Amino acid sequence: MFLPFSSAPLGTVNIDHKNTVFNCPKGEYISQISGNYDQKIRGLRVKCSGGSTSPTFGGASGTAYTDTSVDGYIGFGMARAKDSSFDSNFNSIPPEINAIQFKRANATLANTFGSAGGITRPEFKCPYGTLSGVSLGSNSTDISSLSLICDGPTSTVSNQNTVVGQLQVEYDIAKQQIYDQKLTIPPPLSQKALDIVAANTTTTRKPPAQQQQTTQQQPAEKPVSIWLWVGVGFLVLIFIILMIVIIVIATKPKPDTD
Repeated sequence: MFLPFSSAPLGTVNIDHKNTVFNCPKGEYISQISGNYDQKIRGLRVKCSGGSTSPTFGGASGTAYTDTSVDGYIGFGMARAKDSSFDSNFNSIPPEINAIQFKRANATLANTFGSAGGITRPEFKCPYGTLSGVSLGSNSTDISSLSLICDGPTSTVSNQNTVVGQLQVEYDIAKQQIYDQKLTIPPPLSQKALDIVAANTTTTRKPPAQQQQTTQQQPAEKPVSIWLWVGVGFLVLIFIILMIVIIVIATKPKPDTD
């Protein structure tokens, strides 16, 4: 899985609506949603983990809503929408977002904002901690289309095209699954990914190849000079000559004195 990617849009961009994309600054994620609703979602505004906020998309009529998730969101727990269509007289029925329910990163659900109208769409999830933007169609009164953008902190911690980066994403997904299933023991994938990512991002120990290279670079012993061997040989030769002289003198017959 590679980031960024987006969810399939809820609804469709109405002909008189403007399509707008908002992304949190790189490395941040959406930490709060707010807006207004009645029988449909009238307005939407998001706040990023660094404190910046988007403009209010849509209108301000209806009941105000706000939900905050310090750890961010992982997507829609539930969403209901109507696409553009036609009535029996072939009059255009504009699309609308009837209800949204965000799922927090800790697996709890925000309240459902909106009404019971529309068609329930499949749940959508980003990898843990990566929900960082929205793409939506809106005008000054309401919203006709909404899509979530996944591209948060994990995509800036490491390069997703590397093995370590892919394992980081796999770990985030596994952590999300832990929250969803309310498990206390992580699955093998998450532990494996955690170990490898930690070994490649936090340790100061040199990798084996570098350690081996360091060992090979240790200075080798200097070879013995040839002149030293010549000197030793000369001394040995002198010693042998002296020994021969001593033996000759010692074995020389003494003159007869009688």
